[in-house]
Amino acid sequence: MIKNAIEISNLVKEYDAGRVRRLLSVALGTAGSNAIRRPLECVSLIVPRGQRLGIVGGNGSGKTTLLRCIAGILKPTTGTVIVNGSPFYASGFGSALSKGMTVYENLRVIAALSGIENVHLEETISRVLQDADLNEYRNTRVAELSSGMISRLSFFSLMGMREAGHDDILLLDEATSLAGDESFRERARETVARRMNGGATVVMVSHSLGSLAESCDRIVWLKNGEICMDGEPQAVIDAYRSVAISSRK
Repeated sequence: MIKNAIEISNLVKEYDAGRVRRLLSVALGTAGSNAIRRPLECVSLIVPRGQRLGIVGGNGSGKTTLLRCIAGILKPTTGTVIVNGSPFYASGFGSALSKGMTVYENLRVIAALSGIENVHLEETISRVLQDADLNEYRNTRVAELSSGMISRLSFFSLMGMREAGHDDILLLDEATSLAGDESFRERARETVARRMNGGATVVMVSHSLGSLAESCDRIVWLKNGEICMDGEPQAVIDAYRSVAISSRK
């Protein structure tokens, strides 16, 4: 078995923040801008298989950008990101669903793409519908569902169609992945907890420091796109809190 789930070396991610303004300047005949924004600046990180890694940092520190680079949604400007496993990025649910198809039809497609055998198909779909509390909407077109229903459908279909395995890599951005009513959040947390207890590797972004302290065995503090501290959860949280408190004075 491969020892490390994630290997990141000298990761830099930058955006040309002035590109749009330059295009407008050409059209308007005004001065342009050459501003380059770097959400991540030379980040190197190794996450062993089975580890539960928490990420803290203020707004704009690069937390979500890092998750998206690990998920393969964003490509590094320079550096490398190697993922040895099956990443599951719990954010932006709903974009993969066909709005013109029914809930049931979407689930059949997801099941086929997930390699679910026909003998287990109806059982798997029934479980997902039950977890998502969408049994009565199985024949409803996705376009007619509320945004909360779509979030539930997407989350539980993606999680429920995957057999738990030691190559699971859960990438959780609490601010977006667990949005919804309290009932949904609680069921989602229970589902994630089962995956975590099954040996999945976890990289979790959250502003809930208490939750990170309880769930993680290591925490990385990102500041201005760089790793400011990396270590035992309570030690990192205490240091992060002390700086946050000092900045408010």
